Amino acid sequence: ANKAFESLEGEFYLGGHSKGGNLAVYAAVKASKEQQDRIIAIYNNDGPGFQSHIVESETYQRILGKIKTFVPRSSPVGLLLEHGGDYTVVASRQRSILQHDPFSWEVHGPRFVYEDGLSKGVLAINTAMRTWLTQVSMEERAEFVKGFCDLIEATGAKTLEDLTNEKLQSAQAILKAYTHMGKDARANLKKTLDLFFKESRKSIRETILGEIDHLLPKKRPPKSISSEQE
Repeated sequence: ANKAFESLEGEFYLGGHSKGGNLAVYAAVKASKEQQDRIIAIYNNDGPGFQSHIVESETYQRILGKIKTFVPRSSPVGLLLEHGGDYTVVASRQRSILQHDPFSWEVHGPRFVYEDGLSKGVLAINTAMRTWLTQVSMEERAEFVKGFCDLIEATGAKTLEDLTNEKLQSAQAILKAYTHMGKDARANLKKTLDLFFKESRKSIRETILGEIDHLLPKKRPPKSISSEQE
């Protein structure tokens, strides 16, 4: 980004998808004030966001109004961490986590097709994820991410679609890689996943109970008898 700012004149649009969306925002955060003034907009397409101390920083807040965040309705990726601003929900032809694929996002002419909001399921998952993140240290997060990525890499899948199209082969490869992991790495992965699933069950349960409570007829308070009626 610095090379582009130094070698090119004029104004800039920054953007990317997933990790690339985060990198676009981060490049803008790390730019000088003069460089930030040359940025028209930053497009973050389903990037996971940042830790709160980055979002609350002066340099992030300076560009916050230029960030355009797009997330699909049922993918939990784009709201894993903090963004600090509003987001726009886009329609997708895929389901669940596969909506993270930007080629599944629906367009009409030059614009995305928009949804009214996120699905209740993904909101529950994001609540669980954020609670989970507060309960694990940075070291545990790093170990978990490395272990998880090692398992996915063992499948040979290059995309999420590859992973889901070959479910049996992927599951066998993951199980084999898991059994060959070191004892400590395996224990950390299991502990972290157990904690996440515990929080997920709690959040989903609270979401379902909230929906049931919303659908039930409200009890009316008993009518008081006035002194005249007595």
